[in-house]
Amino acid sequence: MKSHVKILNYFACICLLFGSMASCVTDYKTVSFVRPDGSVYREIYAKGDSAFLAGDRSKSPYLFQLDSAWQISRLNVNSDSKFFKEYNVKIGKTFKNAEEINAGLRFDEIYRPLVAPVETIHKRFRWFYTYYSYKAVYKDITDKISVPLDDFLNVSEQKLWFKGDFSAYADMNGIELKNEMDIIERRFWEWYARNVYEVMIEAIIDYEKSISGQYVSKIQALKDTVFLSVLAKHEFLENDPFETVDLYKALDKQLNTGYFSGLYRDNQIAIDSLVEAKGACINDLTDKLFQVDVEYQLLMPGKLICSNAPVQYQDTLSWKVNALRFVSGDYVLTAESRTVHVWAFILTFMLLALSAGCWIATKKRCCFFGFTKKKQ
Repeated sequence: MKSHVKILNYFACICLLFGSMASCVTDYKTVSFVRPDGSVYREIYAKGDSAFLAGDRSKSPYLFQLDSAWQISRLNVNSDSKFFKEYNVKIGKTFKNAEEINAGLRFDEIYRPLVAPVETIHKRFRWFYTYYSYKAVYKDITDKISVPLDDFLNVSEQKLWFKGDFSAYADMNGIELKNEMDIIERRFWEWYARNVYEVMIEAIIDYEKSISGQYVSKIQALKDTVFLSVLAKHEFLENDPFETVDLYKALDKQLNTGYFSGLYRDNQIAIDSLVEAKGACINDLTDKLFQVDVEYQLLMPGKLICSNAPVQYQDTLSWKVNALRFVSGDYVLTAESRTVHVWAFILTFMLLALSAGCWIATKKRCCFFGFTKKKQ
């Protein structure tokens, strides 16, 4: 397979944003139960193959290695429910605290942003209530991306596009929002195209260095110009991505020569191999991290006070978690609840009643002795 083809498969994967290729995603459902003592019971649902269901843990569908403490349960696959068509196995485990959840987990490092968020649970005692605060921070993946997103989208646009935060656009109607989304979408594709372009142009420069190096400085000077010229010929990047050969043709045009097209024609296999090696980081994102979609649910002890969950059904909070939400910064889940100390209310009432009774008794006693003394 040609390297540029493999790298540009990521364009197709990004189409997950629009739900057009949801079938290529692996779905998981994680449910966390925070208990009053601060411990956590976690369940993770997945779709396992027959070997795993038969007891072969080496065939696990999960993103981390399962130790013996994880309890595996098969689900009722004969049910007509959509849920049981998506998942056929569940694992469950109890943790003493949030810090213990990720301790000792073994997984492919590319999955770290999804598998090992930084989770904390704080328990605060007050006389009438105990307050519980939960926070999960999924770290951003900007270190895996060469071109800053800020060069193409502002903070509000990033929050809207990647995290579904419409707060900066609350005053827009449907038509206005559609126009704004079209602009953001175009800039998004340009940003991604620039990332792919940087991989390709770096490979071109490295190959040029390996043979003569005579055009290296000129290629570096023309980087932005070549990108814009290639971009102009590929208006719909998601359907018509550019390839390595397009960059060589653009260089020929800018320098008024046929050198680059001939170079690529004669050395295509070597150049494509170099592009593929340079694009390994993008391939990892494409083949692994961006292929996972998690429905994360949380149940807190007592009464829920507040959270940033987009969906709440009764006491269950729900977030959609995938790597797209980590592109523009950390993705943070928060929730706070409280439990009532019935005994504190009863005890306080009793103490108040006792205090009031003592005060009334003292008042009556004072009045009685005052009346007796006056009579004498």
